[in-house]
Amino acid sequence: MKLHFKLFPVIIVTLLFVSCVKNKPFLSSYSVPPVFNQESNDSSALARVIMTYGMANYLSKSVSGPIDITVIDSLWLNHGRPFTREMVPDFVYSDTLLNNMARRVSIATNTSDADSLKSLADSVAILSRFYGTTASNGVAGVRTQSTPVSVKRLFNESGVEIQEVWFNTMLGANFMRNAFSNLSGPGQSVVQAWDLAYNYMGFPSGYEPNRDYNEGTVPRNRPLGIAALFAGVKNLDAGAKIYEEFRRARASAIAGDIRVNAISVATIKGYTEVTLVQSSLFALDSARQIADPVAKLHYLSKAHGLIIALKYRESTALSTEAYLRIREIMKTNFYTLTQDTSYEGINEIADLLINAYSSE
Repeated sequence: MKLHFKLFPVIIVTLLFVSCVKNKPFLSSYSVPPVFNQESNDSSALARVIMTYGMANYLSKSVSGPIDITVIDSLWLNHGRPFTREMVPDFVYSDTLLNNMARRVSIATNTSDADSLKSLADSVAILSRFYGTTASNGVAGVRTQSTPVSVKRLFNESGVEIQEVWFNTMLGANFMRNAFSNLSGPGQSVVQAWDLAYNYMGFPSGYEPNRDYNEGTVPRNRPLGIAALFAGVKNLDAGAKIYEEFRRARASAIAGDIRVNAISVATIKGYTEVTLVQSSLFALDSARQIADPVAKLHYLSKAHGLIIALKYRESTALSTEAYLRIREIMKTNFYTLTQDTSYEGINEIADLLINAYSSE
């Protein structure tokens, strides 16, 4: 399926406008730096992103044995020094640093619908007692995916991989929402705000848009969260575009250039939302095209989480009516959705997204 994506009309206009402006502002002269140099010492945003990965790594142990809700509580609230080296073995921040932020910085403190997200994580612990059961329609348990990788996955009785839904929902409920809230215009604390937004997006320091961060040994200083999605949507060139606008927006905010700043902020939001949408569409395509039935359930679960993440979008490109219809379809048993040879439900979801965000 060939998709011709458009950004919303306001974004198209702003992109054309920015391309004309280049690095020549309307106000007093200032330059857009070639790299995004972080200046503040606020580590809370990046810490929360890494904590989320650490909690996801703990939840992933559910395929091999029971996991403990009390540990999930501690990870969620960051109390009792819950993070271990095993949970965060290869990140910029160590378990010691994360634990030293106890109670001051936690995943729970700035996650939208925190109670619902916490309950979703708790349900993984409840499901983990079925680690020795073979999953099937109506039976919670574990099955092994063979394509494109061999990995065990834990599903509920409807074929939903709850851990995958939880993590991808966090991309919207925490990462995108908090990144957007820190996309600042001219004013006080502008440097700190943009540094926080940069970290919530998951950009590493010294980000290289054209680099394949998955080639060879994966570096500790690598794209995370939303920024990690850019490699899968290369046709959008979203990583390069958003990174450029981060530099332009911060420079214009510091210089007091409200017009260029507003354009860059709108562009960042537009490309971020479309990145989530296209990542959802790719996951839906995988659910249809891959023969492995376990992989189908996994990719549909991934799409489900990404679509829930769109709840925290700011644009009106996807109407409330269309979004609620998608969510309603996602309540269908996943075995039913993936075993339907016509993929009627999955196709309807994809069509609703494509109609909202693409044009011929």
